[in-house]
Amino acid sequence: MVDRPTALASLARYAVEAAKRVGLDSARLIVEAGLVPDVVADIDGRVPVEGLLRLWELCAERSGDPVFGLHAAENLASPQTVHVVGFAARTSATMGDAIATVGRFARVMNETTSFALLRQGAISSLRVGPGPGCPRWPRVYAEVVISGYLFVGRFLAGGAQECLGATFHHPAPRDVSEYHRVFGPNVEFSAAVNSLSFRSEVLDLPVRFADPALSDYLRAQAAAMLEKLPAGGALRQRVRHAVSERLGDATEIRKIARRLGVSSRTLQRSLREEGTSFQEIRDEVRRCVALDLLREQSLSVSEIAALVGYANTSAFRSAIRRWTGGSARDARRAVRELDESLGH
Repeated sequence: MVDRPTALASLARYAVEAAKRVGLDSARLIVEAGLVPDVVADIDGRVPVEGLLRLWELCAERSGDPVFGLHAAENLASPQTVHVVGFAARTSATMGDAIATVGRFARVMNETTSFALLRQGAISSLRVGPGPGCPRWPRVYAEVVISGYLFVGRFLAGGAQECLGATFHHPAPRDVSEYHRVFGPNVEFSAAVNSLSFRSEVLDLPVRFADPALSDYLRAQAAAMLEKLPAGGALRQRVRHAVSERLGDATEIRKIARRLGVSSRTLQRSLREEGTSFQEIRDEVRRCVALDLLREQSLSVSEIAALVGYANTSAFRSAIRRWTGGSARDARRAVRELDESLGH
């Protein structure tokens, strides 16, 4: 079996604090999300990403606040939200150094996160979201992450630097006024990525709490935490990435192995040593992407089957039944009902 990817328990405690602020029973929410209270409370603990995302969804649902994530970040986001990685960023020399530190240790924060800084002349954008082949983030989690970077960035630089815009994977909610209040007028929904845009000059701003020696020490601690993560994670992520890029094609192990620069036999052996297989990873990526695409009402089942690499619709329908226990129609209805219940 593929090990479940994990994230810092501090990200779950972040949700807990946000829940407490609105009077929710946080202890009950932790259990409902399938998390272990003692692990969530552990300063160095790690929780399954699946449970972390579910915890944030439950908080948003029970709070009655349609933009729970935005308000949680505005009230609570700080460097300590992401443990030692945040403190290493807090003591960096410049904002560019701080962002580079977060990017270097993104996997420490959440093993499934994709993090990239794109600098295009006078405009830069921070792109943060689920890695290739991973399920799309719930709306609340995208909100709290993207707005969190905005508010923490302003805290580190000591000013209300202008936000030039933001984009989100999820569709536009009924009321977008709070998004415009936080990010300004340039907010795009149903976008290819979750992102935050700002002037490139921000990268050169000094961090108010710069302490080079302390930052070096904290980065060493973050590097040690990175080393302790499952050794196979990097290979699994590379395979997941390569498979996700070829899902619409015939995803064969020989093609993926060639792309990774190894033989099929070597790849299979390496994955077997990690307790998984190429077939299992391919099935996992197909499942995540297919269930996400079922949200798109404009796509037929046969079109989704082709997009995730099934030669015929019959095989895809069988896979859906194996993944969910029901038909493609049942799965599509369940996804739609979940989105509606969360205000997506």
